[in-house]
Amino acid sequence: ENTNSGVDVIDIRPELIEAKKTDRVFYATDSHWNDYGSWVGYNKLLSIINQDFPNIEANPIANFNVGQKTFSGHLAELSGNLIIEEVTQTLTLQNAREVRYENTGFDNGVNMITSNLDDPTLPVSLVYRDSYYFWLQPLMDQHFSKSVCLWSFTFDYDKVLEVQPDLVIYELSERYIDQLFSFYSLSSWIM
Repeated sequence: ENTNSGVDVIDIRPELIEAKKTDRVFYATDSHWNDYGSWVGYNKLLSIINQDFPNIEANPIANFNVGQKTFSGHLAELSGNLIIEEVTQTLTLQNAREVRYENTGFDNGVNMITSNLDDPTLPVSLVYRDSYYFWLQPLMDQHFSKSVCLWSFTFDYDKVLEVQPDLVIYELSERYIDQLFSFYSLSSWIM
């Protein structure tokens, strides 16, 4: 965590490394984290967010039903469209709140998902993300009255003014660290 920039940088690697000593946290046929790995990331993020928003606490792992699914990810596809499947653990939140979603696509290929939860006491979030957030989003959306989620690395200040979020999350996996340069790019690709 960086305390000099005014931006909290949250590194989830130590928690993932610790968790993988006892459980699988990534798919075997894909480069993304599985349900359990995303819960580890979610738990870490919410522990930091909770410092500024005490009414937001991560759902403990005990609040999830454990199941299984058969999965074949993009690593299998990249290996010559091999049909390689794995059986992986699923986590389903018990008593999940009903979240309403609206999906908007823009001409430049950016996708925006807006989620709404009927609880005005909860904060509003604006999220810039990569593909890892796909697994985080259902977990995170349980904690925000509204969340605007953009699959983009370009930070748009006009979008912040439009959404008026209480919290901005800029999520990216390490393989896209070079995209941080676009974080400061002033663009008007939306609206």
